[in-house]
Amino acid sequence: MSIDELKQYHAACVKWKTMASDQGPIREDLLAIGYDVIQIFELKEIYKTYDSAIPILVQHLSGEYSDLTLDYMARLLETKSALPYWNILYERYMNSDPQISPRFMDGLSVALSGLAMMTKSETIRSQIHALMKDKSRGQTRIMFLRCITRKKDSESLALMEELRHDPEFSKELKFRKKFEGDR
Repeated sequence: MSIDELKQYHAACVKWKTMASDQGPIREDLLAIGYDVIQIFELKEIYKTYDSAIPILVQHLSGEYSDLTLDYMARLLETKSALPYWNILYERYMNSDPQISPRFMDGLSVALSGLAMMTKSETIRSQIHALMKDKSRGQTRIMFLRCITRKKDSESLALMEELRHDPEFSKELKFRKKFEGDR
């Protein structure tokens, strides 16, 4: 092993240990209901379902954790059993700053867009459309594209046309249009 490889390995070990420490309170609560994980992202890898863990994850989203831990928690909430917590996740997303916690914002946008695709709620659809137009949300808005590109209704098509002129979306929409045209 070269010196550079040893440094990378050491950095990975330090990161792993730091994350394990950061996630301690979450892991304790998960263990209390039967989920034995070293890192919270293992929930998805080890357990087929983790529905009873959803309330714990949602509760800990308001805790003081690293951006990476919050990102993992948010991504774990991209599951149908988290739909009842839509309003909490939405508010957390709206009250977070993409400059301060970019990974967490990405994780929340992944969870919200996934949940939006699992429901036919017009309220949620309207919220997603509003988020996509809200430039203060930064690049995390791109995660919501999958909510409208799969739909071919007039409202989604009109929003895609409007977003083609938005610098955050234009490149991605051109790519998707070319990719769909190649099929």
